[in-house]
Amino acid sequence: MKRKSLLSLFCVGTCIAIVGCSGKQAQNLSTENGYVDYSEITTQVQIENESKNKSNHISMELCENVKVDANVKVPDGFSGSAYRYDAYVAPFTLENILPLFELDEKDVEKLSENLYRYQDTFFEISNDICGSLVINTESVDYYYKYNSDYLEACTDMIDFGENKELAFKKSELVKTEVCEKLKSIGINNVVVKHIYALPVEYHQYIEKTYIESGMMEENKQLGERWNSIGDCYEIVLTTEIDGIPIFEDTYVAEDDTAFNGGKIQILFSEEGIKYLNAPNQYRIREQEYEIVNVLGNEEILDVIKNKMTSIILTDTYTVTELELCYLPQIINKQLGDFWMLPVWNVTLIASDGTSINYLFRADNGEEIQW
Repeated sequence: MKRKSLLSLFCVGTCIAIVGCSGKQAQNLSTENGYVDYSEITTQVQIENESKNKSNHISMELCENVKVDANVKVPDGFSGSAYRYDAYVAPFTLENILPLFELDEKDVEKLSENLYRYQDTFFEISNDICGSLVINTESVDYYYKYNSDYLEACTDMIDFGENKELAFKKSELVKTEVCEKLKSIGINNVVVKHIYALPVEYHQYIEKTYIESGMMEENKQLGERWNSIGDCYEIVLTTEIDGIPIFEDTYVAEDDTAFNGGKIQILFSEEGIKYLNAPNQYRIREQEYEIVNVLGNEEILDVIKNKMTSIILTDTYTVTELELCYLPQIINKQLGDFWMLPVWNVTLIASDGTSINYLFRADNGEEIQW
């Protein structure tokens, strides 16, 4: 279990990109728009699965202090089964990221083994199994990421927040452009999870609160200079296999080694991409897989009920989302071998607004510590 931080932390090596599979699917799971909430499904693998997954929303009392008011997210046409794939990590190279900025290798200056520069843009490539690609421009140092703590204080900012619009470009056009650029460097099957509009006023407000709290010296503030820097969008994405998204967050293995989740983070201004953090790509071995039957709604709710009744609750909780995901699990660190394991990602919200996530194996309900 982990509590989601209220501050957005951008760390090297916290995300993953997936090169999607082709023909091997439990059935036609891939969709143009990624995963969707489902209503009624047609079972193709097992007749009994027909009764397991029929509702796209569940509302009920689960147990003392816990209720369910949740969307259930699985791929369109989900059959009740999924594949457990074998996978490995394929790192980025300078050659395959240069198309992002329409550059040639001769245009780029090498600063160190893993660090390159073109004008005010820096490319950092780390090649290990926990590595990533990080692209920074100098102006990204000014921007503040989305922080839900400021929602109430910023309610008067009509263009601030999730799925809001900024004047320089419509959010749908930004999402399309970002996905195309990721595709140009080999990151396919991308799903936009969130897009946040961050206007100049938002950055100025955060700057003001930092000064008032002593976190920033007054002479360091940009103030009106923000108007020349401009608004930006923050886009959070992941990639998917067979229409099932990769779990976003980093997880820690039994030996305390941290491995990437599926999160890709981008800051996008009127000038284009100002920041990108994308992990090294997981690639599946399509010939090495196992079909697993996925626990249905009632079964996973029983798992959650058993979990919540086994602990002492000092607050009330609401289960708000059940999402079928793939979790990359290391099976041989030296060889860089992983499993892509189907899991249920369960989100609960406490009465104070704190978000908690549990991961359970989708085939047997075993909790995965992360």
